[in-house]
Amino acid sequence: MNLVSPTTPLFSTESGSLIVEESCTITHPASSRTAPLLWISGGSASLTSTTIPPITLSSSSSLISVSGSGSLSVCDVDFDSIENSGSGAVLHFSSSGRLSLVCVKLNGSRCGSSGKGRSLFISRPDAFASNNLHLSDVTVTQRTSSGEHEIFIEGTSLESAACSDWKSFVGSDASKLTLSTIVENWFENKEDSSLSVPIAYLIFGHSAGAVHINTDFWDHPNCGIEQLPCSSLHAAHNKLTEQDQNIVLHSDVELSGIVTAKSTGSEISSSSSDSPAKLTLTAVAQFKVPLSTSLSLTSLVVSLPDAITKTVFLVSTGSLSLSSLDIQNTAGTTRSTASLFSVSSGSLTLTDTNMLFDHLFELESSSVIEQMGGKLEMTGCEIANVSKVTGDGSVIHSTLASTTDSLLIEGGSFSLCSSGGKGGVVFVSCAAAVPSSSLIVRSTFDSACSCGSSEKGSWVFVEGHSLSSLITTSNWQTTTDSLSTPTHDSLLWGTDLSEKSSSDYRSVSLLAFLAEYKSDAISVGSGGKDVSGCGDPNRRCFGLDLAHSHLDGVGTHSLVINSESSLASSISIRSHDLTISPFADSAFVSVESSGGFIVHQSQLTITKLVFQSDSTARSLSLITISESGSTDVTQCSFSSFVLSSSALISHSAGTLKLASSNFSSIRRKEGNGGVLESEMKEWMKLLVDSVLLKSVSVWNGLGDGLFVSFTSISSPSKIPEFTLTNLKYSLTTQTNTVPRFVWIEGKDLSSWIVNNDSRVAGSYGVGVDEEWLWSVDKSEELSTSLVFYLKTGSGPIGISESGRDHPRCGYFSLWCWSMSQAMSRGEEMGASQMNVMGSAEVSIGVDLWNEMRMKGKPLMSRVRMRKTGWFSEVGGDTVHFESLLFEIETEERTLSPFSVTSGHMNVSNVELKVIGSSAISLFKSLSSQLSLQMIRFSETTFKLGTIVECEGGIATLTDIQLSSLSFSQTPFIASHFDSVHFKEITAKNISIDQLVSISNGSDFQMVGCTFEGPSQSPPSSSNDDEQEDKNDMCAWTTGTIQLTDTTARILSSMFAHLMNGALIVQNSNVSIHTSTFEYNTPHNTSFPSARRNLRCVDGEVRIGSLSGGDGFESPSLWMSNENCVVRRNETKVEAAHFIPSLDASKSSVVMNKNKSMSITLAGSLFIPCSLFLEVSETNSSKLNKTPLLVSLTPSSTLSFSETEINLALSHSELNKTLNVDSEQSGCLVFGDGVRSSSFVLKKSLVDEKKAQGAAMMKWLLPLICGVVVLGLILVLVIVLLARRRRNEKKKKSEGLLTNQELNEEEIVKEDILPEHSLGTAAFVFEESDKNLNLMKGETREQRDGKDICDDNARSGPSFGEDVLIRMNEGVQVSSAPKYVSLYEKLHGNGTSTMTEKQKIVFQIVTALKELAESQPAHAIFTRLSPHAILLNDKGEIRFDVHNTMRGQEHFGKFTAEEASRRREDEQRWQAPETDEKHEGEVDGPAASVFSLGLLLAEVDTGQVPFGEVDGINAHRMAGTGTHPNMEGMNEDLESLILECLELNPSDRPDLNTVLVTLNSIWEKSKHPHKTPDDVGQDVDGQGQRLHTDQKNIVNNQFIFFA
Repeated sequence: MNLVSPTTPLFSTESGSLIVEESCTITHPASSRTAPLLWISGGSASLTSTTIPPITLSSSSSLISVSGSGSLSVCDVDFDSIENSGSGAVLHFSSSGRLSLVCVKLNGSRCGSSGKGRSLFISRPDAFASNNLHLSDVTVTQRTSSGEHEIFIEGTSLESAACSDWKSFVGSDASKLTLSTIVENWFENKEDSSLSVPIAYLIFGHSAGAVHINTDFWDHPNCGIEQLPCSSLHAAHNKLTEQDQNIVLHSDVELSGIVTAKSTGSEISSSSSDSPAKLTLTAVAQFKVPLSTSLSLTSLVVSLPDAITKTVFLVSTGSLSLSSLDIQNTAGTTRSTASLFSVSSGSLTLTDTNMLFDHLFELESSSVIEQMGGKLEMTGCEIANVSKVTGDGSVIHSTLASTTDSLLIEGGSFSLCSSGGKGGVVFVSCAAAVPSSSLIVRSTFDSACSCGSSEKGSWVFVEGHSLSSLITTSNWQTTTDSLSTPTHDSLLWGTDLSEKSSSDYRSVSLLAFLAEYKSDAISVGSGGKDVSGCGDPNRRCFGLDLAHSHLDGVGTHSLVINSESSLASSISIRSHDLTISPFADSAFVSVESSGGFIVHQSQLTITKLVFQSDSTARSLSLITISESGSTDVTQCSFSSFVLSSSALISHSAGTLKLASSNFSSIRRKEGNGGVLESEMKEWMKLLVDSVLLKSVSVWNGLGDGLFVSFTSISSPSKIPEFTLTNLKYSLTTQTNTVPRFVWIEGKDLSSWIVNNDSRVAGSYGVGVDEEWLWSVDKSEELSTSLVFYLKTGSGPIGISESGRDHPRCGYFSLWCWSMSQAMSRGEEMGASQMNVMGSAEVSIGVDLWNEMRMKGKPLMSRVRMRKTGWFSEVGGDTVHFESLLFEIETEERTLSPFSVTSGHMNVSNVELKVIGSSAISLFKSLSSQLSLQMIRFSETTFKLGTIVECEGGIATLTDIQLSSLSFSQTPFIASHFDSVHFKEITAKNISIDQLVSISNGSDFQMVGCTFEGPSQSPPSSSNDDEQEDKNDMCAWTTGTIQLTDTTARILSSMFAHLMNGALIVQNSNVSIHTSTFEYNTPHNTSFPSARRNLRCVDGEVRIGSLSGGDGFESPSLWMSNENCVVRRNETKVEAAHFIPSLDASKSSVVMNKNKSMSITLAGSLFIPCSLFLEVSETNSSKLNKTPLLVSLTPSSTLSFSETEINLALSHSELNKTLNVDSEQSGCLVFGDGVRSSSFVLKKSLVDEKKAQGAAMMKWLLPLICGVVVLGLILVLVIVLLARRRRNEKKKKSEGLLTNQELNEEEIVKEDILPEHSLGTAAFVFEESDKNLNLMKGETREQRDGKDICDDNARSGPSFGEDVLIRMNEGVQVSSAPKYVSLYEKLHGNGTSTMTEKQKIVFQIVTALKELAESQPAHAIFTRLSPHAILLNDKGEIRFDVHNTMRGQEHFGKFTAEEASRRREDEQRWQAPETDEKHEGEVDGPAASVFSLGLLLAEVDTGQVPFGEVDGINAHRMAGTGTHPNMEGMNEDLESLILECLELNPSDRPDLNTVLVTLNSIWEKSKHPHKTPDDVGQDVDGQGQRLHTDQKNIVNNQFIFFA
């Protein structure tokens, strides 16, 4: 059917019926249309099995529009991709008629952005009738996620229409409905615009009688009625009626109120058991189940609050059932002051309900479940992480008050639960007698559950009457299965209130009632007091002695220990047999001092018991066998027994068997045998097998463990039977010097202790162990180790020097004490092995003719080889020495301790200790085979001789350690051998010149060896020794390894720090692979690159590869080649010891006037080892002469270093071989005649003279011109000076001179500075700002010191560029005097008189005063010290501020270290404020006043200020106000010094005041009888003279040296 017109409906009806039959397909040629497909305003229309194509409606019209009273029925129709711009793209239904949609598929519909319902929009003009809207099997798929509702229904009373016919919309068959997001189908109530809810709200298909909860919506006015959901549990509960009703949760819900059951059969459940809803409880949430009501919670996740203050589930007389609940506290720790569940007389059932708390559930004094009667049933519940602070039972606290009350725990588990009282998990109190069926516990508890520290019942504690009837195996079967050992006794505990002893109730482990008892056994346990009837079935006795007392009659009886027991008194076993065993694997028995067993003609069997004493001393044995009978102790343990005079077990009759038992911490004070004292008589038996003795001792007796004595036997058939097998013992600190774990004494021990019937067997140690098992044969008076008799087989002969030889030593494996006796026995018996058990001695020579193996125990077997003792293999067989320590005496020894002449000697894992310093060969091999492996040397103070001397044959040396040993001769010598192999030999920190000497051999191999000398260089030698080293450093003739006439191969070995030489190869063929040579440097500081790696003479060396070190990257620094072929990777190479390099650009040649030649060679690696300079003619008209060959050594040159050589060739030497005017060249010759590249030494003499003349003319002409100019300048200066002098004389005669000129005239007349006179010019020097200025009468040469400052012409100081020179006329300058510092004057040479000191101080203060007026920022104010004040021999001072004068000849050497020390010491006199100055800043005169104060004290006392500390700390002391020593000083002077040392510069006097005060003090000291007024007048009268003196001193022009 074709839709021809897009603007008109295909079908339209206002009345009647329209039926579109099956298999109708509608096509639409246009892409869109504006009219609906069906327009129904009345009547009815039906579409069945019709296919509708995708259609887009450009208007708001729907594909099907139904209005008025029309009805529509659509069945089995697919609507695919229908779109419009309004509401309901597929259907717009606004009719009051009926709508039926059955098996309809709505795929990818789209409506307008503001439309309602992508596919269907249904709007009822009136209320829905129950049958007006029928939706069944409607399938919806969503094409977009735009959020519009797929189906939108609006109208009134929709719930009435949705109650029946709409069930199929959700579908009883869910597979027929696909709703991807069901909440997107919406319903809007026209009666209440605020109520707009999803259709799903109404059509969930809820069963009748249930209130549904969904928090996604708000409450409908009728929620809870007619299947409408509620949004909260509280609201839903309010809708419950008195009839049975349920609440179904469809989403997570929070409960913040109280839910009280109102009827029976109420249920709260989740809509899905696969994904249960979460019920979150707030602090006020509570469930109450009152009388005659019931409530069940099913398939929920219950989340608890972090604090619980009231019971959450409260059951009074009703019934509460929880099934498949998961109770959590995921938010954090839950702290509760109330129980979670409480049941009084009602019923609480928990099925598959888990409380596996993520965080701790902590209860203050309540339990999780408080049962105060009623019934509590728990099935399959798992509970974990619960803690109760105080009180009993953390999870369950149950009180069964009547016979109707019950507690059932079936399955499930409890873990990590604890309480502070009884019952870590469960506490049950039975107020009255209740039947056993009322208490059933079949659950699993883990070991982490615990009760209070002073309580019992870590899992369960039961308190009640007649516990033996209440606690039955059938009701506790699951629990007992998991409790298999008695150590679990305290986990299940109880108190029987019906049984009382005195005032105490019986407290017992519940295992006493849960164990399976044997019908003929009495159960024994501990933990309480015995009551009447113990020993009866299901009644335990707490003590072994009490249990034994209940035995009656004769026969066989059993005591079964179910838990810990006690033994307080003696048990006498007579005329009946007794078996004591544990119920499970083992049981513990506490033994008191009077407890024990006495066996009389009976059999006692004790199995798997642990006996422990309280360490109280006891006088009786624990087990006493005094009459015939039998005692069997198997798999038992005994510990902590202290015995006074008896052994733990006393055996004097019958049979005793000790098997698989342990004895530890057993101490006996007096007597023999700590564990066992056995007196073996005829017919007796003692069987000891697999017994461990640990920490056993006898303080005053024999046999710390076992003491066995044999009395005389009347007949061989009556010999007692004694078996000792698999004995084990452990050594601890004992009172005995040597422990004797077993002591056996008797007669003819060797006759009855035999080894052919395996009665004595097992593993025994060697070494000192043989003394731990001892025997005394009284018939032979032989005291010997029991191991003599206990060794089995015909094995090796034992050797030990601990005693004397047994008569049968060597036979039946009896040891020999002496080596000679053992060897003799070995020859007789043909024994091939000997074991050194402890210590042995070799004092004679032992020739070994047959195969022999001597073996010891590492660290325990020692062989002392006296000077007369040795081993010599002479029979051509093999000799082995293994795991031994040899102590070898070498003094006066004539033969090697080990020698092999025709066979094979193999030595492995041996330590050698050399005693004595005689040079001997430890191992000597003559044409034989010698193998040494894992050889170590003990520390010794003696020097070792030769270790191995091999002549002929084969030698293999592996893993030998020689580090830090000293030798008197070569340790390894081999010659004329067939094969010698070294492997992993390590010799570090050795200083011997030659370690290995190999000669005349065909096969020498060295693999993985290390040879290192001392890493620290020896101390520096003197100059003479160093010069000797220079000449002889290349003439080394010895090496650590020396190979002569040998074929050798060296692999993966290292040679380092061998300054006397590493390897010497002489006439040998050697190959080297992956080895290292480094730091083999002779001690010579002038040639640090010198090496002594390898010296090859007349041989061949193949270098396959090197692994680092010298020669790895460069052939230089490698080897000394003396007529040797060197190949590297099969290629012949030049391999001189050192390959020098010549730098032609830095080398030079100078021809002197006498035609001699001075040559300077520059380069690197100039080592004086076979290094020559060859000079030859290259271009001459005369006959060529023989080249000149000059040996370059330190003694043949002017100077010689690694980088430069200076030498001179004289005229006679040149003429001998060279023509004077020839062209000559030179080259270096080194190594085996190898020559470096040549270079030109000189040209002909004629050419050289011409070149010299031309060079001279270049500088001679400018020199002449300069001299002329300087002469003219000098004449001009002299004329000007003369004119000035005449003018001054004229002014003077006329009285016109100025004061300055008068002062200068005064200086000229008095000739103050005669020491600086030269000719007619005077020099006065002052410091300026580092500028050198030319003054009157001065030439530049004079300023530079080229004439007047020539070092050869004067002895005075040298002045630098920062010195200002002023020249005055008319003053004669003489040679300068020598200077010393004031410091040296005061503390070195000393000053003789006070007048001299005053003169010095007067000059200093005066100069500083005048300088303060002219240059107040001068550096001397900051750095004034006695080091900076210089004095000449005339007593005149000079200031040397910057050490300029130091370093001159007349001052001596002044090193950098001394300068640094002086700078530090100068701080001693500096003022405190100098610390605050930055570099380059200076202080004013006030700083010098502080320094003057210290100087005055130093001059007066002769003591350095604060001389007890260094300069820096002295400066710090002065800065804190500390004063120097002024003891005995003039009071006036002391007062002046204290004023100068004021810390505040402004508080100090100025320099003028200091000067006047000093004059006053000195005048007063000269005239002590004058009054102060007289002195003042004298001072005032001297004012003019003092001023004149000051002026004269200043005009003396103090010289400052920068």
